[in-house]
Amino acid sequence: MNCWRSPDLSSTSTRTEMVFSFSLPVECKSCPRPRHGRHGSYMPSDYTKWKRSTAALIRSGWKLDPLDQPLTLSVDMVFSRPKRLQRKKDPDGRLPRMAKADTDNYLKSVMDAIETAGVVRNDSLFWNVSARQWYGRKEEKPYITILISTGVQHG
Repeated sequence: MNCWRSPDLSSTSTRTEMVFSFSLPVECKSCPRPRHGRHGSYMPSDYTKWKRSTAALIRSGWKLDPLDQPLTLSVDMVFSRPKRLQRKKDPDGRLPRMAKADTDNYLKSVMDAIETAGVVRNDSLFWNVSARQWYGRKEEKPYITILISTGVQHG
């Protein structure tokens, strides 16, 4: 499930904004703190594997050069619903997720994967960022929806 809405790149286009939208069938992983060992600092292997595999999913749909301009990023992270919220009396729709790990740590992992995939030159180009965490509907599989916009609105 890797869905893209590609920008209109025709030469007759007068658009100053491009929107890239895609969905990844993976559960988001929080960016951990680096570990320090005898040979220097490193990230835990489970995070490194997650970042590599997620970047490969993103790269599979990306056919352009890396973006090198101010960008807006919007991320919706849908997590599997825990068993304690699977009862009949619990609502069927999505529920806001307020978990132990901070939203900014999840967002950092998504931004790292986008940079590793070669979509952006550097994740510091994201100047306007929003993120939401949800528990999915009952029986809904986890996924991440990412929306990247170019163009800056002055105001």
